[in-house]
Amino acid sequence: MSTWRGLLKKDFQLALPWVLGGFALILMADLWAVWMTSKASGRFGLSLMPILAHILYLPIYLMISLWLEGKQMHQWLHNPHGMWKLLLSKLVLGIPLMLLSLIISGIYPVYLLVSLDLDINLLEKQLNLVTIGQFLLSTVWFSLDLALWGLILWSIFHWLRPFFGKWSWVVLSVVGLAFLYLSAQWALSPTYETLTQWGAIVTLPDNLTMYMGELLHDLLLGTSFFFLSVWILERKLEV
Repeated sequence: MSTWRGLLKKDFQLALPWVLGGFALILMADLWAVWMTSKASGRFGLSLMPILAHILYLPIYLMISLWLEGKQMHQWLHNPHGMWKLLLSKLVLGIPLMLLSLIISGIYPVYLLVSLDLDINLLEKQLNLVTIGQFLLSTVWFSLDLALWGLILWSIFHWLRPFFGKWSWVVLSVVGLAFLYLSAQWALSPTYETLTQWGAIVTLPDNLTMYMGELLHDLLLGTSFFFLSVWILERKLEV
């Protein structure tokens, strides 16, 4: 337990300036919404932008954290803790930080809904606690999915760099595009639809549905990316 506390404390101290910077950006976005329009409905719409942007929160947080670690890559790779613990601590910390940031982002929109004379008749059928909860869970899930994609690409980059040097970015771009193409082809295939589109659990706006099969697929894929990243970095450590 003390090992986890130490890792989480270290990662928190590493991320704190950037997290506070994110809070400042949220405040600036809300002030910008106030400056842009005097209409409550307009301000409400603009104030939702920081909330929607949180789908990128975990990948940006993870990349910044890994970038900071990369400044002392040799020391980090030779840390006495297991590589899986070093990476998992960042994800475990990132999720509550993201939820806190989402709460802060929601303060101003909620204020507009509750305190001002804002007509929400068009929203009242969709805006409820269940829908908000579904949206928050979906946002965190998609953000975590993107973060794990970023993690595997970051790991591949550091594996390629000793072989390709400054051309590593070019090779990584080719690998990344190949990943995206193959993933798109798989997602559009009848086999994917058969394997994943079962057990509807969440209906998002515009009649978009999230299925239990899709969550299980993404969970298995994300777990594979995580442990593949661990394996790549541990092989780098051996080199």
